Amino acid sequence: HSSKGRWKLNPLAYWSYDQVWNYIRHNEVPYNMLYDLGFTSIGDEMTTTLPKKSHVGDAIYERSGRFVDLNRTECGLHSHLQKLKALQMQSEEAGEEWTVPELKCEKCIDLNEDTFLETVENHNLPNDSFLLLEFYSPFCGSCQEFAPVLNRLANYEIPNTVVARFDITEQSIPKYNNKDIFVVESTPTLYLVGHFPSFRAELYSGKHEFNAILQWLREKRKTS
Repeated sequence: HSSKGRWKLNPLAYWSYDQVWNYIRHNEVPYNMLYDLGFTSIGDEMTTTLPKKSHVGDAIYERSGRFVDLNRTECGLHSHLQKLKALQMQSEEAGEEWTVPELKCEKCIDLNEDTFLETVENHNLPNDSFLLLEFYSPFCGSCQEFAPVLNRLANYEIPNTVVARFDITEQSIPKYNNKDIFVVESTPTLYLVGHFPSFRAELYSGKHEFNAILQWLREKRKTS
């Protein structure tokens, strides 16, 4: 049972890698051609590379090319931006249109480099409000997975809490009082910003799940 309320049944859960491929070849099941190029586990473009030769023969070899330098719920910022630039260049060279995925969050405040500080400094928010701030990239697979959760949090209308987000794809995070307060090493990254009794920005380090974040926000309200 998953944390998102879905039951997942996998009839091949106890099959080995070789058993799966024997079945595919025996029954001529169509498969992704990338497997013929040496890939052993395929996800999105941001989280898939060739398996590491250093792991040949190890139990983890099959998955060693996935989420390299990442964890399973985040996209590493440096590697993500590098891959993004490479994909953009490939699209331009192929004459294809470069489109930005839309991550809907109707009640989120979308910040940019011009509006970031005035919102963080609480100029545009009701008094005594918290700001739940997400740093993300619409191209990040983990951000795409998290988008419905953020949208749900914004729609939930948590008392005295405003939800905002900042796209780091082609923007630099402004300094606050000439300090790098918001350190983002992977996306999505969440911070909770408050001003009472004084300014503070706290990094969220829990699971990127609705109930976990909601509970964290409630606890912060109680201790504020």
